Amino acid sequence: MLEINIPSINNREIKGKIISEMNFLQAQTTLYSQENVIWINIQEQIKYFQGFINTAKSRAETRDSWPNSLNKFPFILLKPFGIIFFKIFNFLFKDQREVNFNILSALEESVKLNQIILEQIKSITSTSQEELNTVKFISSDFQNKYKNLENKINNLEQKHSQEINNLEQKYSEKINNLEQKYSEKINNLEQKHTEKINSLEQKYNVKTNNLEQKQEDIFYKTIYFQEDLIQQKQLINIFLNQLSGNKNKKVLNQQIKKIGKGKINYLDSFYLALENKFRGKREDIKEQQKRDYLSLLQKLNIDSLESQILDIGCGRGEWLEVLKDYKYSAKGIDLNKIMVSECCARGFDVINQDCVDYLKSLSKESLNLITGFHLIEHLPFNILWELLAESLRTLKSGGLIIFETPNPDNVLVGSRNFYIDPTHRNPLPSVMIKFLVESIGFINVEIMNLHPISDQKIDGGELAQRFNEYFYCSQDYAVIGYKP
Repeated sequence: MLEINIPSINNREIKGKIISEMNFLQAQTTLYSQENVIWINIQEQIKYFQGFINTAKSRAETRDSWPNSLNKFPFILLKPFGIIFFKIFNFLFKDQREVNFNILSALEESVKLNQIILEQIKSITSTSQEELNTVKFISSDFQNKYKNLENKINNLEQKHSQEINNLEQKYSEKINNLEQKYSEKINNLEQKHTEKINSLEQKYNVKTNNLEQKQEDIFYKTIYFQEDLIQQKQLINIFLNQLSGNKNKKVLNQQIKKIGKGKINYLDSFYLALENKFRGKREDIKEQQKRDYLSLLQKLNIDSLESQILDIGCGRGEWLEVLKDYKYSAKGIDLNKIMVSECCARGFDVINQDCVDYLKSLSKESLNLITGFHLIEHLPFNILWELLAESLRTLKSGGLIIFETPNPDNVLVGSRNFYIDPTHRNPLPSVMIKFLVESIGFINVEIMNLHPISDQKIDGGELAQRFNEYFYCSQDYAVIGYKP
């Protein structure tokens, strides 16, 4: 909304000041009216006081005859004696009469002075009244002018309010149009920018994935070629010995047979390629294992630096890398020489040996945790039994086993996905594995169902629910058990 800063006229404040002045003038008018009443009262008091003085003055004069009211019989007979009485009386009260005359004269002068003062007051009052009338006239004129000014102010306010509203509406429409216009442009630019970024990210991700895949391929090929070069070197040494005239054919044949047995490395390289194709990316497997098993490890309350953890069939070393990231001490074991070489190249402690033989070489109660991911489905039953028995022997009290394997309860896994790996022997139902682990002597044995296919489940009633349970339930499960 457009804001226009126009100073407003405070009509109420002006009106309040004017009313205050009018009240003051009215109060002054009332005061002068009251003074007129006082003036009349004073005039009457002065007249009364003057009459009182005149009466006193007449009575204070020297008497030499009877009052007219006594000029009748029988008082007229005493008239000669009255003359003598008045002379004696006037003589006796001569001083008092002078005092009385002086007081009356002073009072008379005071009354005259008061009359002069009153005349001056009257003159001043008359002048003030004239000024008050002038003020009243001015006030009346001012009131008329104030009303006119108030009307003008109201008209101006109404006019400016309308203009402001018109301006606000006008500029508001312009601003809204500009906002809409630039908003569309900004949205278009953002959309184009986002599309470009997404396109670049997609291209970058594709190139990154390709480079990572090529890097992994180069890494695995390097390991394979290193093993192959070692075999070639051994063969060359044998032929050089033959050429040099070595007549001990029995020793040479033994060396050739030993190298011949080493050709199993070709199957090792095939299995590594199979894992890379169907097992999934290393980072994805690591995130899965963190999510599924790290909390179980933390509940063991073991010192990470002094932990004794063995990962059997460690493969590409994803779990070993998780343990290393969290500062746990762990060792790996695998029969695949190329995978062992790969893990060693990544800085993990891994050996190439049979797992049961290695466990038998350990003293009892020397490990805290034994793990095996997608291992037990490769073993004959008697080897599996022996593996579990040796695990129980070598674990410390309270130690834990974790073995993850494909879940045959999932029809797609049990009927197809399980057999993608030609080295798998047979699916292992979870109820059977749980019973086997308990039979060996582990306690608190549990089955953890893992990795359901949630994004392909179908909606519907009971039939759809049953279908989802058989086809899209957990693809893997893990058996966990504790040593008493």
